Amino acid sequence: MYFNNKFILRPVPDASYRVEVQAYRRPTELANAGDMPELSEWWEYIALGAGIKILQDRLDTEGVNMLLPQFENQEILITRRKSIQNSGRRTATIYSEGQ
Repeated sequence: MYFNNKFILRPVPDASYRVEVQAYRRPTELANAGDMPELSEWWEYIALGAGIKILQDRLDTEGVNMLLPQFENQEILITRRKSIQNSGRRTATIYSEGQ
């Protein structure tokens, strides 16, 4: 039994037993209505990813194959934008000033 974030096994086990549990975790990064992705341009990437996931759950491989090229294109654009955004930042090393 699982209750109050605790597992209770009854009757009390007389030896060690393997217990396997399947759990589902919901992403909480964009759970609230006011949450925004790191870059506002990510909306299309997130929408395509959600669409692909829904189609995978429905076993619609034809639909997944149709969306995948657009999804990969958006992934390239996001990676490029992120690289440009981070290009001005310097990676801290042991030789950086201020240490």
